[in-house]
Amino acid sequence: MDIEISRVAERLKTDINHARLQEISVNVIERFRDKDVEWLSDISRRTGSHDNKAPLAKMFASVIRVYHPDRLATIHKEIDALSNVNDLDGLRRIESIFIFKIPEYKRPAPVREQEVYEEADEDFSYGADDFGYDETAAPEEGYDDWKMDDDEEEESSLGRNFTEAVNAYFFGNLDHTVTVSDLSNLDGHLDLSDSDINDLAGLEYCVNLTDLNLSGNSIARIDRIAKLFRLKSLFLSENEIELIGAIHELQELEELDISFNNIEDLSPLLGVESLLYVNAMGNPVKNRGTIEALTAKGVIVVYDI
Repeated sequence: MDIEISRVAERLKTDINHARLQEISVNVIERFRDKDVEWLSDISRRTGSHDNKAPLAKMFASVIRVYHPDRLATIHKEIDALSNVNDLDGLRRIESIFIFKIPEYKRPAPVREQEVYEEADEDFSYGADDFGYDETAAPEEGYDDWKMDDDEEEESSLGRNFTEAVNAYFFGNLDHTVTVSDLSNLDGHLDLSDSDINDLAGLEYCVNLTDLNLSGNSIARIDRIAKLFRLKSLFLSENEIELIGAIHELQELEELDISFNNIEDLSPLLGVESLLYVNAMGNPVKNRGTIEALTAKGVIVVYDI
Protein backbone atom coordinates (compact mmCIF):
# COMPACT_ATOMS: atom_id res chain seq x y z
CA MET A 1 0.00 0.00 0.00
CA ASP A 2 1.31 3.45 -0.90
CA ILE A 3 2.45 5.36 2.23
CA GLU A 4 0.92 8.67 1.08
CA ILE A 5 -2.41 7.04 0.34
CA SER A 6 -2.35 5.32 3.71
CA ARG A 7 -1.79 8.66 5.45
CA VAL A 8 -4.62 10.32 3.51
CA ALA A 9 -6.96 7.47 4.40
CA GLU A 10 -6.12 7.62 8.12
CA ARG A 11 -6.56 11.39 8.16
CA LEU A 12 -9.95 11.10 6.50
CA LYS A 13 -11.10 8.48 9.01
CA THR A 14 -10.03 10.82 11.81
CA ASP A 15 -11.69 13.91 10.35
CA ILE A 16 -14.87 12.18 9.21
CA ASN A 17 -16.26 11.21 12.59
CA HIS A 18 -19.66 11.11 14.26
CA ALA A 19 -19.41 14.75 15.39
CA ARG A 20 -18.60 15.91 11.86
CA LEU A 21 -21.53 14.05 10.32
CA GLN A 22 -23.79 15.34 13.08
CA GLU A 23 -22.68 18.92 12.38
CA ILE A 24 -23.39 18.64 8.65
CA SER A 25 -26.70 16.84 9.19
CA VAL A 26 -27.96 19.49 11.61
CA ASN A 27 -27.21 22.17 9.02
CA VAL A 28 -28.92 20.18 6.28
CA ILE A 29 -32.03 19.74 8.43
CA GLU A 30 -32.14 23.45 9.36
CA ARG A 31 -31.86 24.46 5.71
CA PHE A 32 -34.60 22.00 4.80
CA ARG A 33 -36.90 23.39 7.49
CA ASP A 34 -36.34 26.90 6.16
CA LYS A 35 -36.71 25.77 2.54
CA ASP A 36 -33.23 26.99 1.61
CA VAL A 37 -33.25 25.53 -1.91
CA GLU A 38 -30.07 27.31 -3.01
CA TRP A 39 -27.90 25.87 -0.24
CA LEU A 40 -29.35 22.39 -0.56
CA SER A 41 -28.77 22.55 -4.32
CA ASP A 42 -25.13 23.47 -3.73
CA ILE A 43 -24.50 20.65 -1.29
CA SER A 44 -26.31 18.13 -3.49
CA ARG A 45 -23.88 19.07 -6.26
CA ARG A 46 -21.06 18.35 -3.83
CA THR A 47 -22.44 14.86 -3.19
CA GLY A 48 -23.03 14.25 -6.91
CA SER A 49 -26.77 13.77 -6.44
CA HIS A 50 -28.01 17.09 -7.82
CA ASP A 51 -31.13 17.08 -9.97
CA ASN A 52 -32.48 20.42 -11.21
CA LYS A 53 -36.00 19.02 -11.40
CA ALA A 54 -36.02 17.37 -7.98
CA PRO A 55 -38.50 18.81 -5.44
CA LEU A 56 -37.10 20.06 -2.15
CA ALA A 57 -38.03 16.95 -0.15
CA LYS A 58 -36.37 14.70 -2.71
CA MET A 59 -33.24 16.85 -2.71
CA PHE A 60 -33.15 16.73 1.10
CA ALA A 61 -33.51 12.95 1.08
CA SER A 62 -30.59 12.47 -1.30
CA VAL A 63 -28.34 14.75 0.78
CA ILE A 64 -29.21 13.56 4.29
CA ARG A 65 -28.65 9.94 3.22
CA VAL A 66 -25.03 10.86 2.46
CA TYR A 67 -24.30 12.73 5.69
CA HIS A 68 -26.43 10.95 8.29
CA PRO A 69 -24.28 9.90 11.30
CA ASP A 70 -25.55 6.32 11.01
CA ARG A 71 -23.48 6.01 7.83
CA LEU A 72 -20.14 6.52 9.60
CA ALA A 73 -19.12 2.86 9.53
CA THR A 74 -20.05 2.58 5.85
CA ILE A 75 -18.00 5.67 4.98
CA HIS A 76 -14.95 4.32 6.81
CA LYS A 77 -15.28 1.00 5.00
CA GLU A 78 -15.34 2.86 1.69
CA ILE A 79 -12.20 4.74 2.67
CA ASP A 80 -10.46 1.45 3.53
CA ALA A 81 -11.53 -0.10 0.23
CA LEU A 82 -10.18 2.85 -1.78
CA SER A 83 -6.95 2.81 0.21
CA ASN A 84 -6.45 -0.92 -0.39
CA VAL A 85 -6.52 -0.40 -4.17
CA ASN A 86 -4.39 2.76 -4.01
CA ASP A 87 -7.22 4.93 -5.37
CA LEU A 88 -6.04 8.42 -4.42
CA ASP A 89 -8.61 10.09 -6.69
CA GLY A 90 -11.39 8.23 -4.90
CA LEU A 91 -10.07 9.37 -1.52
CA ARG A 92 -9.91 12.96 -2.75
CA ARG A 93 -13.53 12.65 -3.84
CA ILE A 94 -14.49 11.48 -0.33
CA GLU A 95 -12.55 14.42 1.08
CA SER A 96 -14.39 16.94 -1.12
CA ILE A 97 -17.76 15.56 0.00
CA PHE A 98 -17.16 15.59 3.75
CA ILE A 99 -14.36 18.07 4.45
CA PHE A 100 -15.49 21.61 3.73
CA LYS A 101 -16.27 24.78 5.63
CA ILE A 102 -19.90 25.06 6.64
CA PRO A 103 -20.96 28.70 6.27
CA GLU A 104 -22.47 30.34 9.32
CA TYR A 105 -26.21 30.17 9.09
CA LYS A 106 -28.69 32.62 10.53
CA ARG A 107 -32.26 31.46 10.40
CA PRO A 108 -34.50 33.97 8.61
CA ALA A 109 -36.69 36.13 10.80
CA PRO A 110 -40.34 35.06 10.90
CA VAL A 111 -42.53 36.83 8.37
CA ARG A 112 -44.75 39.43 10.01
CA GLU A 113 -48.37 39.56 9.06
CA GLN A 114 -49.16 42.37 6.66
CA GLU A 115 -50.77 45.33 8.31
CA VAL A 116 -54.49 45.46 7.70
CA TYR A 117 -56.05 48.79 6.82
CA GLU A 118 -59.65 49.06 7.93
CA GLU A 119 -60.42 52.13 5.87
CA ALA A 120 -59.71 53.00 2.26
CA ASP A 121 -60.33 56.01 0.06
CA GLU A 122 -62.24 53.94 -2.49
CA ASP A 123 -64.86 51.25 -2.20
CA PHE A 124 -63.43 47.94 -3.48
CA SER A 125 -66.41 45.75 -2.58
CA TYR A 126 -67.55 43.17 -5.09
CA GLY A 127 -70.99 42.35 -6.41
CA ALA A 128 -72.34 39.29 -8.17
CA ASP A 129 -71.80 40.93 -11.56
CA ASP A 130 -68.06 41.07 -10.97
CA PHE A 131 -67.84 37.27 -11.13
CA GLY A 132 -68.74 35.00 -14.00
CA TYR A 133 -71.80 33.39 -12.49
CA ASP A 134 -75.01 33.99 -10.58
CA GLU A 135 -75.63 31.69 -7.59
CA THR A 136 -79.36 31.74 -8.28
CA ALA A 137 -79.01 30.73 -11.93
CA ALA A 138 -79.92 27.23 -13.10
CA PRO A 139 -76.99 24.87 -13.80
CA GLU A 140 -75.83 24.43 -17.36
CA GLU A 141 -77.61 21.81 -19.44
CA GLY A 142 -75.99 18.39 -19.21
CA TYR A 143 -74.31 19.08 -15.86
CA ASP A 144 -74.29 16.12 -13.51
CA ASP A 145 -73.38 16.56 -9.85
CA TRP A 146 -70.58 14.00 -9.25
CA LYS A 147 -70.90 12.02 -6.06
CA MET A 148 -68.72 9.37 -4.40
CA ASP A 149 -69.95 5.89 -3.54
CA ASP A 150 -71.61 5.49 -0.16
CA ASP A 151 -68.62 3.62 1.26
CA GLU A 152 -66.26 6.47 0.49
CA GLU A 153 -66.13 8.88 3.40
CA GLU A 154 -63.66 11.27 1.87
CA GLU A 155 -66.07 13.83 0.47
CA SER A 156 -65.18 17.45 0.97
CA SER A 157 -66.32 20.74 -0.44
CA LEU A 158 -62.69 21.88 -0.55
CA GLY A 159 -59.89 20.67 -2.80
CA ARG A 160 -60.16 17.83 -5.28
CA ASN A 161 -59.52 14.13 -5.49
CA PHE A 162 -56.49 12.39 -6.96
CA THR A 163 -58.16 11.58 -10.28
CA GLU A 164 -59.17 15.22 -10.80
CA ALA A 165 -55.61 16.31 -10.05
CA VAL A 166 -54.22 13.82 -12.59
CA ASN A 167 -56.70 15.07 -15.17
CA ALA A 168 -55.62 18.68 -14.62
CA TYR A 169 -51.92 17.74 -14.65
CA PHE A 170 -52.02 15.90 -17.97
CA PHE A 171 -54.89 17.52 -19.84
CA GLY A 172 -55.41 20.94 -18.30
CA ASN A 173 -58.52 22.54 -19.75
CA LEU A 174 -58.84 20.05 -22.58
CA ASP A 175 -62.12 18.19 -22.94
CA HIS A 176 -60.91 14.86 -21.62
CA THR A 177 -61.63 12.73 -18.56
CA VAL A 178 -59.04 10.36 -17.11
CA THR A 179 -60.15 6.74 -17.25
CA VAL A 180 -59.17 3.74 -15.14
CA SER A 181 -57.11 2.57 -18.09
CA ASP A 182 -55.25 5.90 -18.15
CA LEU A 183 -54.45 5.58 -14.46
CA SER A 184 -53.24 1.99 -14.75
CA ASN A 185 -50.99 2.99 -17.65
CA LEU A 186 -49.15 5.57 -15.56
CA ASP A 187 -45.70 4.27 -14.70
CA GLY A 188 -42.42 5.51 -13.27
CA HIS A 189 -42.51 8.92 -11.59
CA LEU A 190 -45.53 11.10 -10.79
CA ASP A 191 -45.30 14.43 -8.97
CA LEU A 192 -48.61 15.89 -7.78
CA SER A 193 -47.19 17.92 -4.90
CA ASP A 194 -49.08 21.11 -4.01
CA SER A 195 -52.05 20.05 -6.14
CA ASP A 196 -54.87 20.79 -3.66
CA ILE A 197 -55.66 17.07 -3.24
CA ASN A 198 -57.86 16.18 -0.29
CA ASP A 199 -58.50 12.49 -1.00
CA LEU A 200 -56.92 9.73 -3.05
CA ALA A 201 -59.88 8.47 -5.08
CA GLY A 202 -58.45 6.75 -8.14
CA LEU A 203 -54.91 6.25 -6.83
CA GLU A 204 -55.52 2.54 -6.31
CA TYR A 205 -55.46 2.03 -10.10
CA CYS A 206 -51.93 3.48 -10.49
CA VAL A 207 -50.31 0.11 -9.79
CA ASN A 208 -47.31 0.72 -12.08
CA LEU A 209 -45.97 3.82 -10.33
CA THR A 210 -42.54 3.48 -8.71
CA ASP A 211 -41.99 7.07 -7.51
CA LEU A 212 -44.87 9.18 -6.14
CA ASN A 213 -44.79 12.67 -4.65
CA LEU A 214 -47.98 13.89 -2.95
CA SER A 215 -46.38 16.44 -0.60
CA GLY A 216 -48.07 19.72 0.25
CA ASN A 217 -51.68 18.61 -0.11
CA SER A 218 -54.54 18.09 2.37
CA ILE A 219 -54.59 14.30 2.47
CA ALA A 220 -55.77 12.64 5.68
CA ARG A 221 -56.34 8.99 4.65
CA ILE A 222 -53.85 6.94 2.62
CA ASP A 223 -55.59 3.53 2.49
CA ARG A 224 -55.56 3.47 -1.32
CA ILE A 225 -51.76 3.57 -1.40
CA ALA A 226 -51.71 -0.05 -0.23
CA LYS A 227 -52.41 -1.20 -3.80
CA LEU A 228 -49.24 0.37 -5.23
CA PHE A 229 -46.99 -2.64 -4.68
CA ARG A 230 -44.25 -1.39 -7.01
CA LEU A 231 -43.59 1.88 -5.19
CA LYS A 232 -39.96 2.45 -4.28
CA SER A 233 -40.16 6.13 -3.37
CA LEU A 234 -43.09 7.85 -1.62
CA PHE A 235 -43.26 11.49 -0.48
CA LEU A 236 -46.20 12.55 1.71
CA SER A 237 -44.73 15.56 3.52
CA GLU A 238 -47.00 18.37 4.76
CA ASN A 239 -50.37 16.66 4.71
CA GLU A 240 -52.88 15.77 7.45
CA ILE A 241 -52.04 12.08 7.86
CA GLU A 242 -52.45 10.31 11.22
CA LEU A 243 -52.40 6.59 10.34
CA ILE A 244 -49.87 4.89 8.05
CA GLY A 245 -50.93 1.24 8.24
CA ALA A 246 -51.32 1.08 4.46
CA ILE A 247 -47.58 1.56 4.00
CA HIS A 248 -47.01 -1.88 5.53
CA GLU A 249 -48.19 -3.35 2.20
CA LEU A 250 -45.49 -1.59 0.15
CA GLN A 251 -42.84 -4.28 0.31
CA GLU A 252 -40.60 -2.72 -2.37
CA LEU A 253 -40.57 0.73 -0.75
CA GLU A 254 -37.07 2.10 -0.11
CA GLU A 255 -37.56 5.84 0.43
CA LEU A 256 -40.34 7.42 2.51
CA ASP A 257 -41.00 11.03 3.53
CA ILE A 258 -43.90 11.47 5.97
CA SER A 259 -42.57 14.66 7.57
CA PHE A 260 -44.86 17.34 9.00
CA ASN A 261 -48.01 15.29 9.47
CA ASN A 262 -49.88 14.14 12.60
CA ILE A 263 -48.42 10.63 12.91
CA GLU A 264 -47.91 9.15 16.38
CA ASP A 265 -47.24 5.50 15.50
CA LEU A 266 -44.46 4.44 13.10
CA SER A 267 -44.71 0.72 13.85
CA PRO A 268 -46.26 -0.22 10.45
CA LEU A 269 -42.87 0.61 8.91
CA LEU A 270 -41.17 -2.21 10.79
CA GLY A 271 -42.66 -4.73 8.38
CA VAL A 272 -41.33 -3.01 5.24
CA GLU A 273 -38.14 -5.01 4.75
CA SER A 274 -36.89 -2.99 1.77
CA LEU A 275 -36.99 0.36 3.60
CA LEU A 276 -33.73 2.34 3.59
CA TYR A 277 -34.74 5.90 4.49
CA VAL A 278 -37.54 7.58 6.47
CA ASN A 279 -38.06 11.28 7.12
CA ALA A 280 -40.39 11.53 10.13
CA MET A 281 -39.63 15.12 11.16
CA GLY A 282 -42.48 17.26 12.45
CA ASN A 283 -44.66 14.40 13.75
CA PRO A 284 -45.83 13.77 17.35
CA VAL A 285 -44.22 10.31 17.45
CA LYS A 286 -44.87 8.69 20.83
CA ASN A 287 -42.92 5.42 20.74
CA ARG A 288 -39.26 6.18 20.08
CA GLY A 289 -38.58 2.46 20.42
CA THR A 290 -39.86 2.05 16.87
CA ILE A 291 -37.27 4.52 15.63
CA GLU A 292 -34.55 2.58 17.45
CA ALA A 293 -35.81 -0.67 15.92
CA LEU A 294 -35.77 0.83 12.42
CA THR A 295 -32.26 2.18 12.98
CA ALA A 296 -31.12 -1.24 14.19
CA LYS A 297 -32.33 -2.68 10.88
CA GLY A 298 -30.10 -0.22 9.01
CA VAL A 299 -32.82 2.29 8.08
CA ILE A 300 -31.75 5.95 8.09
CA VAL A 301 -34.40 7.75 10.13
CA VAL A 302 -34.59 11.55 10.35
CA TYR A 303 -36.71 12.75 13.26
CA ASP A 304 -37.05 15.50 15.86
CA ILE A 305 -34.91 14.96 18.95
